[in-house]
Amino acid sequence: MQVNKKIIVGIVLCGILLGLFISIKLMKKEPKVQEVKTFVKQDKSAIKQSTEQSKIAIDTTNQSEVNQRLGISTSESSSDNTAESTSESTTDVSNVELVKTTMQTYSAIDLNSKMLDSRNQKLKSQLSEQLYESLKIDSETTTLKKMLENWKSKKELDTNQSVQLLEQSIQSLKVYLNDTDSNDFVVVVTEQLKSPASPNTSIIVRQYSVTTSNNKVSAITKTSEVAGKK
Repeated sequence: MQVNKKIIVGIVLCGILLGLFISIKLMKKEPKVQEVKTFVKQDKSAIKQSTEQSKIAIDTTNQSEVNQRLGISTSESSSDNTAESTSESTTDVSNVELVKTTMQTYSAIDLNSKMLDSRNQKLKSQLSEQLYESLKIDSETTTLKKMLENWKSKKELDTNQSVQLLEQSIQSLKVYLNDTDSNDFVVVVTEQLKSPASPNTSIIVRQYSVTTSNNKVSAITKTSEVAGKK
């Protein structure tokens, strides 16, 4: 009987020890798994929240980022003093695109007869009839084509003309909407100018006041022009 009691006590102790061992193993494993799951979940949530906050900051406080979202080139940083806030209504975005496309056509000049004709036709459709006539786009195109042909055949440049034979390529174009009038814009264009008679180029920055009306650009007024840095 004494031996049987010892055996029973031994079995009970072994069971207790085994139970403690299993409990300790479970206690060690479970928190580890839970901690990893919780960490991963919180990490993703933090990233998502940070991304959303970043998007809000870009949309509301950074004018250049707003312009980029609207598809406007902003390779040069804009001045906070001249930038107007941009409305997000569908009409305003449509007007921004109209101004952007029209000013790209107006500012870029490729010294090629077909390209000059193409520019003329595009501006004829983008500008109001009155503005197209007042800017004398058609006669300017004819003059440029004659000057280009004269340069190609005789290597002569007529500097007495109202327009100069210069190739103009856009380096950056920024469109700013007046927050009180969705038809009123300020456009800043940085251009590279090159004469066919010289390998040298120059940079010029021009600022325009632009107005839209009835899905056309109805006014383009150059308000300033300064030499830029290469």
